[in-house]
Amino acid sequence: MRSDKELIAASLEQDRVAFGGLVRRYEKMVFATVVSILGDRHAAEDVVQDTFIAAYEHLPSLRRSEAFGPWLMQIARRNALRESRRRKRFRSLAEDVAAPVANGQLSEVSRDLLKGLNRLPEHERVAIMLRYFENLSVESIASVTGRTVGTVTKQLSRARTRLLNWLKETQK
Repeated sequence: MRSDKELIAASLEQDRVAFGGLVRRYEKMVFATVVSILGDRHAAEDVVQDTFIAAYEHLPSLRRSEAFGPWLMQIARRNALRESRRRKRFRSLAEDVAAPVANGQLSEVSRDLLKGLNRLPEHERVAIMLRYFENLSVESIASVTGRTVGTVTKQLSRARTRLLNWLKETQK
């Protein structure tokens, strides 16, 4: 069994198989950390994937190969916390849309969010509406739409990112 130091050295020489060895060695630990923060297995899978991509891209900045595990876990925690904050912001925006202001009209943010929803590709719009307006689980959405859980998770992630970017643009 090759050491972390050997696998890192080979990975730095563009040996993707060596980096795959690091992924296999640490993926369960990273997943456990991420899922404990997010509480959602499917979202955690995306964050784990993003974590290993970030680790691969930033591997040259790792100063001590013996610190790979803690360094990787720091990336995982940071990515999971970022995703958690993003999900909370999005849920709060979705709740705003559901609640009209006192005069029965929608707030400006709600109107902007609905405009953004209408700009989404239909498959993403359906996934978002089922998730946030019908409160369906990712598994239920997959069943309803005939897509895999991974596909639905990715569609929701992309749609949330687009909506948040559109909202940021409109609020400038």
